[in-house]
Amino acid sequence: MSNASNWLETAVLNHFFRNTATASPAQLFLALYTTNPTDFDSGMEVSGGGYVRQQITFGAPTTGTGTMAVSNNNSIVFPKATADWTASNETVGFWGIRTAMLGGNLLAYGEFASETAANGGKYAVLTGDRYNVEPGIINVILSGRAGTWLQTAILNHFFRNTPVTASSQVFLALYTTDPTVTDIGVEITYPEYVRQLATFAAPEDFAGSSVIRNSVAIRFPIPSINIGSVAFFGIRSAQTGGSLLAFAPWSIARNISFGMEFSVDPGLLEVSID
Repeated sequence: MSNASNWLETAVLNHFFRNTATASPAQLFLALYTTNPTDFDSGMEVSGGGYVRQQITFGAPTTGTGTMAVSNNNSIVFPKATADWTASNETVGFWGIRTAMLGGNLLAYGEFASETAANGGKYAVLTGDRYNVEPGIINVILSGRAGTWLQTAILNHFFRNTPVTASSQVFLALYTTDPTVTDIGVEITYPEYVRQLATFAAPEDFAGSSVIRNSVAIRFPIPSINIGSVAFFGIRSAQTGGSLLAFAPWSIARNISFGMEFSVDPGLLEVSID
């Protein structure tokens, strides 16, 4: 399993929802840690004794039940330790994916864990040891209420050096049924209906998640017919067609009747990544 860093959360929201591009990293490197890197990139990375981060590459995204994932497709071999990498009570217990061999940004991190390996997959690395990571051990997994298109785009753009150009504008769409990750929801229709532009303010941290909220009120045309219950919304990459980026139920489903304006005040439309 994996967790997204604060840097990645902000970059994803800016790139795909705010027309503020972040370049696709040309190379990625696996870093080893003795403590949890955390969202804030505050872990204790191994240092000294010949340690140096190693390049990591990922295969094509694969789908699960509501998830999308990439796994390392290369065997990662670290240099032989010329001195102990871990103190007597420590192990290499965590990993991080970084954008540079030195410094750079933390994208994602996780814990080495195994039900079959000794010590649950956590090892002390002592003088003369060589630490290896076999293919398929490092997994970056996305889940939640992002559409399949966005999940795939995030993994390709940020983890596979396959740049994805995001739409310059995003639009709010209204649904009577759950769009789901596969974009099968029933979008409302009435003669005057058209998706409305959604403009988001800069990401903020809220309870450990990066959050963007609409900075401008969103108002839909007043209908000339009764619509019924609008229970879900989706953020899409185009006013017609396009790709589903994110979706969720409204906190309270609302009925739209003849002559009633459906509107969203500033700050009430929220997209978050944790």
